[in-house]
Amino acid sequence: MIAHGKWPETLNPVHATALIELSSGPLLLDNLLFYRDRENGLWFIPANGRGLWLALGHNGLCLSMTAPYVDREERSTGLCRAAAEIVRMQGRY
Repeated sequence: MIAHGKWPETLNPVHATALIELSSGPLLLDNLLFYRDRENGLWFIPANGRGLWLALGHNGLCLSMTAPYVDREERSTGLCRAAAEIVRMQGRY
């Protein structure tokens, strides 16, 4: 599920919620933000910076215990990269 405000910017970001079925039962990941890494990979990352990270790839979703960024600056850059992409996509409709 994807929820967004009027603008997909850092002040009013697009949030996602993912429900994943694990062998131990369902896992709900809430308040996730879109993130683009340096290699153009798409991730859902926790808004608070703590928790599990989800990579979206050719083979589906991949749950990660480590962040796709090394510091706050790289995190901010990836969030801005994803927000800019969302803005560009909205202009196509």
